[in-house]
Amino acid sequence: MDSLSIRDHELLETFRRELERARGQLDIGLRALRADPNDRAPAEALDRLFHTLRGTTGTFGRTQLADLALALKMAVGEALDRGWPLRPDALTRLEEQSNAFLAAAGLPGIDFSPAPDPPSLPASPFVEEAREVCRKVASMVAKVNDVTYDRGTRNAAREELGNLLHALKGAAVLEGDLKIAGIAGRLVELCRAGAESDPLGLELKQRIEPMFRAFGVGFAAAAPAPARAPATVPGVAHAPEGASGTGFSPREGEGPLVLEPTLRAALAKLRVLFVDDSLPIRKVAEKFLTEMGVPVRTAADGLEALGRLEQEPVDLVFTDLEMPRMHGYELIHEMRSREPLKATPVVVVTGRSGSKHQFSAQTAGATDYMIKPFTRSSLLEKLKAHGRLGL
Repeated sequence: MDSLSIRDHELLETFRRELERARGQLDIGLRALRADPNDRAPAEALDRLFHTLRGTTGTFGRTQLADLALALKMAVGEALDRGWPLRPDALTRLEEQSNAFLAAAGLPGIDFSPAPDPPSLPASPFVEEAREVCRKVASMVAKVNDVTYDRGTRNAAREELGNLLHALKGAAVLEGDLKIAGIAGRLVELCRAGAESDPLGLELKQRIEPMFRAFGVGFAAAAPAPARAPATVPGVAHAPEGASGTGFSPREGEGPLVLEPTLRAALAKLRVLFVDDSLPIRKVAEKFLTEMGVPVRTAADGLEALGRLEQEPVDLVFTDLEMPRMHGYELIHEMRSREPLKATPVVVVTGRSGSKHQFSAQTAGATDYMIKPFTRSSLLEKLKAHGRLGL
């Protein structure tokens, strides 16, 4: 009999989609580094991606993946601290570690072997200009697709990307290359049509591949490697075959909590807001809190959280630190400067365990600090400590 509930399967499916999206971001970011080793933007985006992956995988009880994500984050972080560009041998190790992470997640690896050389093009100002535009575009795509940037930054990058492609379209028309002009024109339309929507994702990369291939610039993705069987970790439950391509389950080591009737009644009167840019982590927190009978709302960043708090104040806020648009420090500062929200307890929930980050959170006005991955018990502990339950 299937031991996982429908709600658990929904969480697993959400987590699987998050990992698949992360694979696409890895592909784009690492290829952007190869295209322009002097550009720090893809590395900074990957650093944030690995940080988010560490927290998400840890919350779902996948310690092996969390450790691999941490190792990747440290590798990129150390390279950024030492200076730039990233050395070729360090980039190769980063690619190998990234594929090790994907293998452990049961996802196809990324083939970084050079694509076959395209037919040689006669040297001309147009060809050289197009190659240079392609190199810039490869770097810009990574920035446009990085959801850890605020929307204004991503839209500015999208506008710059559209301008680059528009200029290339004009050059192609003058050159008489109507095929490249058509590709560039469709890409410009894609950039401008989605200025207020989600990131461009893989759609842009798939459409842009023929142009890169034509000019011999290494950005196009290779065919996916054969799918690998998901790695197993002792003591971690896995979904039945067919339930999820990754076989993950939330962090379930402690089992459902048994609450005294008086405590459950007090928790039911609480109003909680949980803020995190990771959808799987929000879903897990919502599941745990709902099981305790706690009314909970969620937000993806500080700006969305402030909007919810203005509509309906709550009794307790849990917030991540690193989020797009408005990060956790800014959210706490805004709450402490607004009279209706000034006294609301705020618990920081983050994978940053260093004393520096704890001190910064305390200085900003945080009430308490909780390290990811969290459990039902750790959430309950904070609810008891700061929920003013009156018990």
